[in-house]
Amino acid sequence: MTGLIDIPVMDEQGSYIVIGPGEHDLQVPLGVVELNAGLYSFIVGIRNATTNITLCRHQGLQPFRVHADRVAWTKFVRTGVSKVLGPKATTVQ
Repeated sequence: MTGLIDIPVMDEQGSYIVIGPGEHDLQVPLGVVELNAGLYSFIVGIRNATTNITLCRHQGLQPFRVHADRVAWTKFVRTGVSKVLGPKATTVQ
């Protein structure tokens, strides 16, 4: 399972949140994630704040499905307003 987006858990000053032992509830703002139709889930990893060693990693958490009326060939779909600049001039030889 490959991760698509890394969303670090940070405080208002932009520093990583340090949490001690035990169970904790976190609210992590995901923002807009432009996913293609498909099945996705979350991966959560915890690192030691001092050594940066990964202490645990869990994948396949809270699976969810994205539905769409069209399917693209990529994982991300970003739509926007495009502008047709007109046909290119051709050179007659």
